[in-house]
Amino acid sequence: MTLPIHRLPAGDFSALARGGGGTRTVGRLAATRASLTRLCIELLPTLTARNGHPDAPAVADAYRVLAGLEREYPHGVGEVLGHPAVSSWAVGTAERLLGPRDRAGYPGMLGAVAAAAAVRVGAGVEVEVAVPAGGPLVLPSLGSAAVPAGVARVRVRCAGGGAEVTVPGYPTVRCAVGDRRWHPVPRLEVERGGMRLAVELGDAAWSPWAVHSGNKGLDIDDSHIDVGAWFRRLSAGWNVLVDGHRTVAEEVARAVTTIIPLRRPVAGVVSGTFHNAFGAVAMSLPDEHRLLALTLAHEIQHTKLSALMDLLPLVRPGGDERYYAPWRPDPRPLSGLFHGAYAHLGVAGFWRRQRHRETDPRERYRADVEFSRWTAATYEVTAVLAAQDRLTPPGRRFVATMRAVLDRWRREPVPADAARTAGHLLREHRPETGDDQLPV
Repeated sequence: MTLPIHRLPAGDFSALARGGGGTRTVGRLAATRASLTRLCIELLPTLTARNGHPDAPAVADAYRVLAGLEREYPHGVGEVLGHPAVSSWAVGTAERLLGPRDRAGYPGMLGAVAAAAAVRVGAGVEVEVAVPAGGPLVLPSLGSAAVPAGVARVRVRCAGGGAEVTVPGYPTVRCAVGDRRWHPVPRLEVERGGMRLAVELGDAAWSPWAVHSGNKGLDIDDSHIDVGAWFRRLSAGWNVLVDGHRTVAEEVARAVTTIIPLRRPVAGVVSGTFHNAFGAVAMSLPDEHRLLALTLAHEIQHTKLSALMDLLPLVRPGGDERYYAPWRPDPRPLSGLFHGAYAHLGVAGFWRRQRHRETDPRERYRADVEFSRWTAATYEVTAVLAAQDRLTPPGRRFVATMRAVLDRWRREPVPADAARTAGHLLREHRPETGDDQLPV
């Protein structure tokens, strides 16, 4: 596998700092993440052999198969390697093998990556795959197969675009519609004005692949997922983005490939992204389409910033200070505050555009309030960020650009009653101390 050198043009950096970027810039960020995944996969045979990991023989064989497939079918293999679950697993597994817990994780899941790639390109291969404790066997981007309890390894045979899972002493599982032990990945595709968004819906089977993602607390919905409800909400939300937030829609279409349904909270929406899983967004089903559009506008910011921070550090490590965040009930570390500010730059921008599109007076009022609230809140946080010594020089330029954008926005006229409500919400959220920096 060959790994290219990645550079981010100054214009792309500036566009990202202003809250945008567009398809070309997001594509560059996606390419950097793909290279990191490939680098980690490159390391697996050496690391497992060096550590005497029990998966070492299976990893070496799977890597040989995968490398051979990539030489013949680079595009098809690239699609599997770019899957968010594969990225999360590869980076997390390499980190564990390099660390003190060198036998933790499941490097033998590389066989599942090779099998998924073989199915996609229609190649004939056979690989051994390690199955996470409790199963099931997941072929990323394709689906999951139920295997008997306690089975730690299976053989997967691929041919003609299909696959079979064999376990000695048990019936063969056919990875195809008709075998009740095979569960294909649900897929959704929506389109508006020639712009298409195609995603898969992840479920609890995704968890073993995302265990190293940094968001282990996300409550993935492992009940029956209402695919029809997700399609209706996604379609309506996509219309909102395409009609009124074209650049955001372009970025989402380029980056987001997986939506992982979370359990619905009592009210509102809960959502998150995975640092090492570029392209995955976890969210509960929103009550209405504007919230779905807003959630995607929010999470694409986190997606972009995570990839940018891997390519170009913006915050130096160190320090355990915690800071007040107007969007959270708990104080945040500096990197988390930076992420939240960038996400809410996107939120403020969403409402800035949306308030000029609403025809219903109540919805226009709501949009005015939200625009005023999050513009003011994020502008205040950028002042806290700008005062921190741990920002790198690029980080300082990034924050200064964000702050300049927000400064222009906060000068835009907002109806007095909406501005008063926004101010009230900000004061109501703020702790009684009024301090910017709070103890843990």
